[in-house]
Amino acid sequence: MESVVLNAMAYVLLLVVGLRSIGKNGRKREMAMYAGLIGWSAYMSFAQRLHWPSGSLADLQYMIVAPVGQWINHWLGSS
Repeated sequence: MESVVLNAMAYVLLLVVGLRSIGKNGRKREMAMYAGLIGWSAYMSFAQRLHWPSGSLADLQYMIVAPVGQWINHWLGSS
């Protein structure tokens, strides 16, 4: 359990240092992308250690893009 706590502390440190560095330049979009990247990395790390379900870009495609494509095919009358 100590390794999970140390891992969380390292991600928080990365987040704070990175956001402070990016924030000095006033780049809000880059700050949001950086926070998302660190959050995703932290989740993937914890998912591996704690045996949580991990997600990937392929899972995102199956959840969002594929249903939209099926709806468009249905709407167009394609098989």
